[in-house]
Amino acid sequence: MRRATCCLVGLTLLIYASSAAAENGSGLLVQWGASGSGAGLFDDPEGIAVDGSGNVYVVDCLNNRIEKFSGMGAFVTQWGSSGSATGQFLLPSGAAVDAAGNVYVADFDNYRIEKFSSSGTFLTQWGTQGSGPGQFGYPNMVAVGPGGNIFVTDWLNNRVEKFSNTGTYLTQWGSAGSGNGQFNRPYGIAVDGSGSVYVADYGNNRIEKFGSAGAYMSQWGSAGSGNGQLNEPVGVAADGFGNVYVADYGNNRIQKFTSAGTYVSQWGSLGTAPGQFNGPYGVAVDATGDIYVCDSVNNRIERFGVMQEITSVADVLNDQGRQVRIRFTANGLDVPGSLSPITGYAVYRRIDPLPAPAAGIGQGGPRSSPAAVGLDGWDYVVTAGAQGDNAYELVVPTLADSNATGNNLSVFLVRALTATPTTYFECSPDSGYSVDNLPPAVPAPFTAAYAGGATNLHWGANTEPDFWYYKLYRGSSSSFIPGPSNLVASRSDTGYVDPGPAGSYYKLSALDVNGNESGYALVTPGTTAGVGGAIPPPAVFLAAPSPNPARSGTTLRFGLPRDARASLVVYDEQGRRMGALVSGTVAAGEHVATWDGRDETGALAPSGLYFARLEADGRVLARRLVIVR
Repeated sequence: MRRATCCLVGLTLLIYASSAAAENGSGLLVQWGASGSGAGLFDDPEGIAVDGSGNVYVVDCLNNRIEKFSGMGAFVTQWGSSGSATGQFLLPSGAAVDAAGNVYVADFDNYRIEKFSSSGTFLTQWGTQGSGPGQFGYPNMVAVGPGGNIFVTDWLNNRVEKFSNTGTYLTQWGSAGSGNGQFNRPYGIAVDGSGSVYVADYGNNRIEKFGSAGAYMSQWGSAGSGNGQLNEPVGVAADGFGNVYVADYGNNRIQKFTSAGTYVSQWGSLGTAPGQFNGPYGVAVDATGDIYVCDSVNNRIERFGVMQEITSVADVLNDQGRQVRIRFTANGLDVPGSLSPITGYAVYRRIDPLPAPAAGIGQGGPRSSPAAVGLDGWDYVVTAGAQGDNAYELVVPTLADSNATGNNLSVFLVRALTATPTTYFECSPDSGYSVDNLPPAVPAPFTAAYAGGATNLHWGANTEPDFWYYKLYRGSSSSFIPGPSNLVASRSDTGYVDPGPAGSYYKLSALDVNGNESGYALVTPGTTAGVGGAIPPPAVFLAAPSPNPARSGTTLRFGLPRDARASLVVYDEQGRRMGALVSGTVAAGEHVATWDGRDETGALAPSGLYFARLEADGRVLARRLVIVR
């Protein structure tokens, strides 16, 4: 009866099998086996289980035995023969392994579950033919729950039975039908880490999900060959990452779902080539997420490596933005001995419309925003060579930064490459955003002169590539707080004429396209040329830098007793010139200059000791400053 049923399934497969299925789920790592009865050969392998050490147990149905292999297919041992005595089998179908390494086998035609040690020593058995509690109308597949309890699909009785690991009957659920919680010949069964139970409801072409005590939770699937549809689902497995894999027997493919039943991906098609199937039956997942499939009619086991997965797309801290650090796990084929070795990982960024910069305001106007584009597709970004690592991370550019207009996400995908250009594996896209963490430098030098009933303000131009515009504020004392009420102008050039009486205090800041605002440069009545009563300092001075130590840049205040040529330069402790802050004739009074913490090439200066050196009016003064990154 069992063999006739399997042959009918095979005939249905040959008639209705799909000609191709997208290979976008996993890559073939290794395969082993052929038709026969010798060690390592198979005659209709159906059930499969993997223990915590990576050993693989295969139910060799028509040879009435269990074969044990390494994870790469090396034969280890076998046990069993045809019969009804302890340790013998009649058409065994399913297997499972508990945390201690004990192996449970669904002995189909003997209507029982047999328990063995990992080396094949018989330990115990339970079950008889019937429909009562603890009896079976053909036990089909078996699974072990987190607490060590054993779950069995009772094929002919259309139910699931739950036992302790010694065979004590605990509970059951299910009946014949197509309603919620009913079955039409249940086959595969799996239990995830939270205790949820997944059953392949073969005749109803669906997967049903239950609580560990049998409470119905949900279902998914319908008859067909489309994504998420099923044609005679036989095997089911759950990994430790919230994924469920289904052996879609009649469609010759494996389908991957979330634990809620959302379709994720698939792979496989009818054939004998690597990665193809002819009647995929049992399916199992190891601790790393690799998937093992009993390719029953081809009499082999195929092991698939997990797809690489983007785990994070995060901002790179303390930078000018426009880049993120992308982290992703390795593809399962990125190991020695795989059939299709991974040679590298190519990163692509989706082409999206560019956002506007942060909202600006402006007399003189901010820079115009980049023109929006609406292109489809992906831009190639970079390729990283495969090194056999478990995970990789790269810093890659974004299209825009997060700012007041929104997060401005950039979407990436990673393609695992092989030596054959047309053979590659793409992961699901993921997104993140970059942030411009650094404001522009304080504008410097900032000078003022009063003449003709107006204060003429001038300042040095900022050179940051993301600079946008300046904000000029006016107040009545040096301690005034800049804000919308005292904003005088927003401009992109480096000067402003403020008509009115003398004696005002001015603060000036620079903004970048992401809305970051620098600190404030200050001019006072005492530093404004032409203001009556302004008293220059009695001698040249150079005040201590502030802040000091600094994480990026620092501000230096200095003064001259009379108009004079002045030079203010920053050097590192080896005497190498880092940048000139002031060079030329400077008016009498107090002045402020800012070093942005970069050298003359624009590169960030490393952590260390630096010196600011002022030469003016025949004097040379120096101050120490420290940069801490």
